[in-house]
Amino acid sequence: MLGSMLRLDNIRPDKTGVWIIQFTLCTDQDQHFKSIFDHTNHANGEGETTLISFGNVLRRMGKFNEAKKYCRRYLNQLPSHDHRNIARCCHAIGSVAYEKGEYESSLEWLHKSLEMIMQTDDPDLANTLNCIANVYAKKNDYKKALDLYNKASIIFSRVFGEDDQKVAMCFNNIGVALEKEEKYSEALEYYEKALVIRQKCLPADHSRFGQSYNNIGRVHQLLGHCDLALEYYNLSLEIGKKSLPPQHPYCTLQARSRISAPFLRRRMNGKKHCRTMKKRAPSIVTLYLPPIPMLLKSNKISDECCPKSNYHPRMRNSIIE
Repeated sequence: MLGSMLRLDNIRPDKTGVWIIQFTLCTDQDQHFKSIFDHTNHANGEGETTLISFGNVLRRMGKFNEAKKYCRRYLNQLPSHDHRNIARCCHAIGSVAYEKGEYESSLEWLHKSLEMIMQTDDPDLANTLNCIANVYAKKNDYKKALDLYNKASIIFSRVFGEDDQKVAMCFNNIGVALEKEEKYSEALEYYEKALVIRQKCLPADHSRFGQSYNNIGRVHQLLGHCDLALEYYNLSLEIGKKSLPPQHPYCTLQARSRISAPFLRRRMNGKKHCRTMKKRAPSIVTLYLPPIPMLLKSNKISDECCPKSNYHPRMRNSIIE
């Protein structure tokens, strides 16, 4: 039924190769999910559904070509004076290009969006600045990225207040850029600021906490704080179990947590636990990520691997938003 809320529980193939998808039908009165429903409704708003919003849903589903098609169709229907919706269309198309790794095209569309709303404090301006910064971060231009993240955070703070989740998003992204510049102490400071804001405005089991805990754990790991890194990786793992289905892409957080844990444990002389986690890690890697010969040798993690090894890119990086 249109408008139904479903939780994805499991995806698995049967013996004939047919994929079986299991859902649970939820309602807005379900106490376990109520806080998440309320938060999602607040975040997405109650505005009119358009081809832009439909395109954004398709983008989140990974259907990039279809998303671009619907956004371009809506863009062609708009009158030239409708700057706000033209800006939103350009932003949506730029976001699709970003997801596809087409960074130059993404910058072109996002700058078109920026030109339409540059003279306002509309939140869309800050969203566009944040997205442009994400592209520059992907291009390893962290100086430009940091400048734009800071501008976006100032606008979000002015429009929504200093304790809004959008400000937390910018602080998280500033932390990622600082981490890439190997300014680990400064990165940790921003990750912790983002976490404090999220604790004020998000439901307790929201998946963003898993991302925050993962990023904080990674910086502690890079700083050599193995005990703290392990603590935050485990927190990330627990949030992932509660807030996401096992095959959700962000569950690679769990894979990273479990793979990093053995090495941290080994450095803390927890040899028995290390052996247990090493046995469990390959099955997690093969479930969520493409095979990596270096990681998978005789059904065990290679002894030469360490947290800084050349893992799959999604496992090596902190999470940008």
